[in-house]
Amino acid sequence: MLNSLSGRFLILTMAFVILAEVLVFVPSVARSRVNYLELRLEAAQIASLAKLASDSLDEALEQELLDNAGVYNVVLRRDEVRQLVLNSSIPEPIEATYDLRDATAMSLIRDALTTLADPGDHIIRVIGRPVQEGGS
Repeated sequence: MLNSLSGRFLILTMAFVILAEVLVFVPSVARSRVNYLELRLEAAQIASLAKLASDSLDEALEQELLDNAGVYNVVLRRDEVRQLVLNSSIPEPIEATYDLRDATAMSLIRDALTTLADPGDHIIRVIGRPVQEGGS
């Protein structure tokens, strides 16, 4: 089959199709992961704004805000002052920190592929810009 022209053309076509699939799939996975992390950041920001609106929230409501946001802690930085707005106990050590503020495409792809290679549940820290630039 490899000796014929049609066999060589088939192998070449398959190689280019696989290459095209990789060039489309890998950035798509990275973008999907970034979108997920940005949604968690947005939910955490909304939860922190609810806490800042009323300083006297009971512990059960704070925990519900954290659970709905899908996070353990929320630290908000405004006017160069960091403030722990919402917190709960973290069940295990933090595995990695991801800064989405100045992430390059290659670092996002590398992080997404690393996450795909090790699919276990890990605690991560995510740093990003807030929606409407309301703190960080």
